[in-house]
Amino acid sequence: MPSPRRRKLQHEEDDLEEELLEDEPSGPIEAKGGIKAQSQKGSFGENWWAKRWIRALEKLGTRSRLERGQSYARMGQVLAIRMAIGEIRGKVQGSRKTPYSVVVQVRPLPQKAWTAAAKAVAAKAAYVSKLLAGKMPHEIEQLFRKVGYSLFPSRLDDLRTSCTCPDDKNPCKHVAAVYYLAGEESDREPVLIVAMRGIEPAELLNRQDARALPAIP
Repeated sequence: MPSPRRRKLQHEEDDLEEELLEDEPSGPIEAKGGIKAQSQKGSFGENWWAKRWIRALEKLGTRSRLERGQSYARMGQVLAIRMAIGEIRGKVQGSRKTPYSVVVQVRPLPQKAWTAAAKAVAAKAAYVSKLLAGKMPHEIEQLFRKVGYSLFPSRLDDLRTSCTCPDDKNPCKHVAAVYYLAGEESDREPVLIVAMRGIEPAELLNRQDARALPAIP
């Protein structure tokens, strides 16, 4: 394990490298009409499921880039964000005139995991009520674990991220900014995590016959 001094030197090297890659090291161009994070200090995510989602990215990134990503999210540098089945796309204003394009792809869970989840949800009306009310019961995470899967990204290859910025370190601060905002969205709508893992939330909430679930590629 690297010593504290070694880790500090690595962070300083990352900071210098990142500044050299930017046209304007003093900071990004001010974004107009950007999306500002609700969290303006401290950690992102209020509920346990949002914190678990954010933790997945923090396992991948260097501290300096993650901290800059948090700053970008709080400053409103993210101009647009779209969450769809299995992916997140965003536009982030950096230090160059043209905003950067960010893509976060999430590995979908297989049919076996969703079949087990659908059966459990169908058997427990309280699960559906909580999800519709904007809450995610801990039991849902546990039932995925019983069949050998994690509802949340837990491995390096569960997430694929890309950005059009010149930083060759991945995830960069622009990816981090988009990911943190997605975490805040899941705080309000936990069913988005279900979508990120490869299935329409309605399929999980409304399907009465779990065997009829579509196959996940």
